[in-house]
Amino acid sequence: MVTIDESDFSSLERVLADAVDSAGVAGLVNPRRTGEDEILELRLIGSRRLPFPLTTEAAAAWLETEGVGATVDYEDAYLVISLRDKAAVDRLVERLLGPFMYAESVRERLQDALAWHRLHAVVSLPNSGSMILNLRDSDNLGVLSGWARCWGQHLTRRRGGPGAMRRATPDLQL
Repeated sequence: MVTIDESDFSSLERVLADAVDSAGVAGLVNPRRTGEDEILELRLIGSRRLPFPLTTEAAAAWLETEGVGATVDYEDAYLVISLRDKAAVDRLVERLLGPFMYAESVRERLQDALAWHRLHAVVSLPNSGSMILNLRDSDNLGVLSGWARCWGQHLTRRRGGPGAMRRATPDLQL
């Protein structure tokens, strides 16, 4: 859940911009004033990591289905989601950005943990439900033996006993 000072509209802008950045969504957050109303616009630059095609109809249908109180339109070749209040920002962050914010944090922790074991991996997220782990080897299978040591230590601690590695190997695709 997003924690903000409701009296400060700029804090909403910061929260949304940080969430967009953390989720890896290609978009820009812009505040706009129309008369007495303050509106936050999320300008989506591309369809990367979006659960809908980059059309106003698809975006509006998704927003309605997910209960996000927002409007959507095309402006200057961008799909623009307009949010008028804290509840709309909270719901958009939770439903659209939250899954990738979580997946990105897991990806970063995994990459850091592997680096600690001197396994310099590239971990990518094709979607919020899966990761691709790419280990490049230049030490004549040294990376593979390091991965096996790391994986074996984890399994021995989690599942117990020396047979844990053997029981887990059918799940590995090498």
